[in-house]
Amino acid sequence: MKTAAEDPATIAELLMLFRMILVDGEERPAGMEALQRICREEFGVGPDTFPALMAVVERMGRTANTLQNVAVYRAFERNRRVALARRMIAIAHADDALKSRQDRFLVRLLDILDLERADLAGDLG
Repeated sequence: MKTAAEDPATIAELLMLFRMILVDGEERPAGMEALQRICREEFGVGPDTFPALMAVVERMGRTANTLQNVAVYRAFERNRRVALARRMIAIAHADDALKSRQDRFLVRLLDILDLERADLAGDLG
């Protein structure tokens, strides 16, 4: 079984989550804590390996362009795209600056992941 750092699709997913934290230009502790929790609970990445994984994610972020990443996300099975959207919403809810722009963020997120609002029913509160 591949580790998170060995799976390009997982790295692309983590890149999107990491960029979510930086969307307003600042890395806030609440957003980073939410990302660490997601990595631990969803991907089995402990605090000791988190920094190395983020280094891999950052390297990919420098080499992959937005269109390449969107193509990767849209190739995910629907359940994985929904799970990614839910993780991004969790990070947005952890960051007050992002929470205030949730409607605009949600429209863009649904477009990127080729989802409908109904796919996330119950997660938008």
